[in-house]
Amino acid sequence: MPDSRFNFSKDIANSIGLPEAILLETFREDYLIHNNTEGFTTNNLLTIFSFWSDQDLTEYLQSLTSKGLISAKKIDTETYYSFKETGKEKRKNTHIENAWKPENELLDQLNEYGIPQEFAYSQLDDFKQLNQERNDKDKSW
Repeated sequence: MPDSRFNFSKDIANSIGLPEAILLETFREDYLIHNNTEGFTTNNLLTIFSFWSDQDLTEYLQSLTSKGLISAKKIDTETYYSFKETGKEKRKNTHIENAWKPENELLDQLNEYGIPQEFAYSQLDDFKQLNQERNDKDKSW
């Protein structure tokens, strides 16, 4: 990550904690913008988040994994953590339409994690704009 700034949602930080919100947004941005489906290893993340200890990072990763917000996949001796797709987030052949909105299944899952529906809807315009700027195919968040 070339930029030294980290983005996060205040609402999500209130729900799951500041470190987890920062970490989740890093996964989400990397997935949506760079289409990184492989994920990050702990060492990759410790390079990005050099201000966290290995123990703290492991705690935050376990928290996000237990909430179902990221997935962990062990390959050989490394564990790869990645943004977890929910519902029907697979690529489709059409671009997002202006009338697009998140599916009820996703809104229910957000509610389970204490993330307000209002927050999800507040992100719609940004998500649609990002999708159009990237000239990307339809993808749910």
